[in-house]
Amino acid sequence: MTRILTILADGFEELEVVAPVDIWRRGGLEVTLCSLLREVQVTGRNNMRMLAQTPLEDEVLENYDALFIPGGAPGVQKLMSHQPLSEILRSFNHKKKMLISICAGPLVLAKAGILIDHTLTCHPQTEKDISSHCQNLTQDAVVVSRNIITSRGPGTASELAFTVLALLTHPEHAEKVRKEMVFI
Repeated sequence: MTRILTILADGFEELEVVAPVDIWRRGGLEVTLCSLLREVQVTGRNNMRMLAQTPLEDEVLENYDALFIPGGAPGVQKLMSHQPLSEILRSFNHKKKMLISICAGPLVLAKAGILIDHTLTCHPQTEKDISSHCQNLTQDAVVVSRNIITSRGPGTASELAFTVLALLTHPEHAEKVRKEMVFI
């Protein structure tokens, strides 16, 4: 079974976590919510609280096929300042494992220095901060650039999830889940 590690820090954008995780789990992927710090209760930017299943330092990272970085400016700032996470991202990238990010989340990938030869998208307010870190910046809803998948923001979270589901399973399977959820 394909496993996705989702990294949460206080200030994450709630919809950018809930929609993809729900869709991926409906699609049969195993998704682990992981707290950046020891505390497993993580508070989103709109004060919604989520319980992560584990702190990052307790996870065996080799067990995962993909890593997901949600947006939410306050959370992204915390993720960017966490040096061990940058090392984890570089390791995943070196192994060609899937790295998924949305909204301001690609800034975390940029901080890890892994976007130079990629095409990506991000939240409009993040574009000027990230443009020097990537080869090509687009305004597409979702962009697949080899092992790195990026998306614009909360309104594109479901499309990101279906794209990833299609890549990790099969396009017909993702379409089946989409129809079952009545996404048009």
